[in-house]
Amino acid sequence: MYALARYLKSSLYRWAVDIVIALYALALAGHAAHFYLSNPTFVLVEKVLVSILCADIFLRAVFLARQSWRSGWFYFDVVTTFLAFVPGFEPCRAIRLYRIVERHSYFRDAVEDMGAALKMTLPLMAIFFMSIFIKGLIGYYAFAGAMPEQFGELWRSMITSTIMGLTEDLGNWMQMYEIAPGPTLIHMLITVYAGVLVISLIFAKSSDASHQNDGSDDADDADNLEKE
Repeated sequence: MYALARYLKSSLYRWAVDIVIALYALALAGHAAHFYLSNPTFVLVEKVLVSILCADIFLRAVFLARQSWRSGWFYFDVVTTFLAFVPGFEPCRAIRLYRIVERHSYFRDAVEDMGAALKMTLPLMAIFFMSIFIKGLIGYYAFAGAMPEQFGELWRSMITSTIMGLTEDLGNWMQMYEIAPGPTLIHMLITVYAGVLVISLIFAKSSDASHQNDGSDDADDADNLEKE
């Protein structure tokens, strides 16, 4: 058992799983492009490769239990591996290729850094998408009868509201204002507010990155002083 746990941590085993993921990518691409895999062959190859990926999850869950169950990346591997077994999610089998992200620090560190930066921007993002939802509701209740193609359903209203916020379609704005002046003005104010949120998101990310760089520079200066 100890020898197996050591093998699961070895670079040889990691490379073996990497090769399986690469073969799975080739199999999916070949089948989708109708290039070299017929349906029966693809089904057989996929079963073999996916069985290996599932076995990897099982072995890590049992023999590296303490390390695996405390890692968020392990749950990421579980979801990406088994989601396509859920009825209705079969076409999502390609997300198994995302398992390569967890296996290499080159990708993993970038994702973790991005996650740390998003902690500061998630509230702004939540308010931004809430604004899209609210604009969609206002558009639906105010203009669904007069402009059914654009606002006849909630999802249509949300899409139309978002597109209008990104373009300068004065004709639609004027038509909306003639139908319902008050809701149109509120709609426009929320659009402006959503634009300010986007700008805030951009500046929040850039300022966070600059703070991280300043912190690393300060640490380097401190190290240099200690060496002197």
